[in-house]
Amino acid sequence: MRHVAIVTISNELLLNMLDFKGGIVHRVFMDDDFLEPTSFNVVIEHPDLPEVPINERLPHIKPIMQYHYGQDSTLLKVERIDPPKLPPKNKI
Repeated sequence: MRHVAIVTISNELLLNMLDFKGGIVHRVFMDDDFLEPTSFNVVIEHPDLPEVPINERLPHIKPIMQYHYGQDSTLLKVERIDPPKLPPKNKI
């Protein structure tokens, strides 16, 4: 017997965990190259990601996260540092 379940998370939670808040998740899939995949791919649309012409291959990006801890070693904040966050566009 195993301790196992299907874990369902919302698009919003996934985007927040990856620090792409406000983005759109188009697809989530696993590599089929391994019997037990160690990673999965998420197709995300967000202004911080490269602009790609229609019908062009999507670039593969591995986000780099930075973890901030308090003096008592509690995790205070996780933020994505690569790809870098673009400054918000000014609305006129």
